[in-house]
Amino acid sequence: SARPLRIANSTAMLVTAGTDGDGGSISLKSLGMELGQNNTFKVDGNGSGHGGFLHIEDNSTNTTPLTLGNAANNVLSANGGNGKLEVVTTGRPLRVLSGNSLSASAGTTGDGGSILLDAGTSLLTLSTSLNADGGSTDGNGGSLRLLADGITLPANTNIALVADAHGSGHGGSIEVTTHSQGV
Repeated sequence: SARPLRIANSTAMLVTAGTDGDGGSISLKSLGMELGQNNTFKVDGNGSGHGGFLHIEDNSTNTTPLTLGNAANNVLSANGGNGKLEVVTTGRPLRVLSGNSLSASAGTTGDGGSILLDAGTSLLTLSTSLNADGGSTDGNGGSLRLLADGITLPANTNIALVADAHGSGHGGSIEVTTHSQGV
């Protein structure tokens, strides 16, 4: 029988590039996941390199939400241009609360990456920044996708969804979609 994946407080998983190169990949999959606080997961590219691929997936039907946050200060990043960051919960609610940084930004040049939050049942986001902006001097904005049966983005909670472009770049895209009726 599958056992849960427990990631303790202050865990760092880094597969970042050196001076000039692409970020690597991190894939965490489980039938029950618990994330501690102050964790850092980075697949950042550097120089002319691209961001890597960070994938966190919980396939359990546990009704207790997989929670990122509430001052947990978790950092999830696939920076460096064209990076990809995904958090997927197929049968479990997902809560992304205050104190988290989720980023797939380009850096100086290049296109923003993509961020996907796909919660099988419900998604709640509070005081969080999701950033997939293009390079600071040039580059297109990336894409942000929030998918779930029900999505809550409460008023007055400092949520920032950013897929900006800079210089001559084009703006990115932000998609918020519910699978069933109601938001």
